[in-house]
Amino acid sequence: MPGIEDWKTRPYTTIQQIFEDHKLDSHESFVKSVEDYFSQRLNEDTLRSLPSVNSIALDQLRSGTLVKYRCMVQDVFDPQYFVSRFSVTSKDGSKTRIECGSFRDVPQIGQTETVNFDSLENVTVERQGFYCVPIPGEADWVKEISF
Repeated sequence: MPGIEDWKTRPYTTIQQIFEDHKLDSHESFVKSVEDYFSQRLNEDTLRSLPSVNSIALDQLRSGTLVKYRCMVQDVFDPQYFVSRFSVTSKDGSKTRIECGSFRDVPQIGQTETVNFDSLENVTVERQGFYCVPIPGEADWVKEISF
């Protein structure tokens, strides 16, 4: 597994490692493993150490860092379909690998690689999107005592 703090600063690396360990499992089983991994590590102290999107300017956050967001759900979008597991092939066709597409919107592939959308290894699943807004009129003292 990744280093001590990698799960906070580089959660995609942690998720990719869990994916490698559960590559043959169902999507639901893989997601459960990710939930279990992060649930075991998220306690009161670690929640306090996570940067809050409510109080830090977005340009001060490193891309891909695990954050917390205290919010209110304003709207629920229609379900989205995405590829949770997909085949990546080198452009010359010599190498193929399976990559995790869960928990991200854009596939992370090299310049000499392409996603093989016709592969039987690809798994399409559904996810639910939410439109969240900061809690209106929330007092500063509430933000200070909250996770």
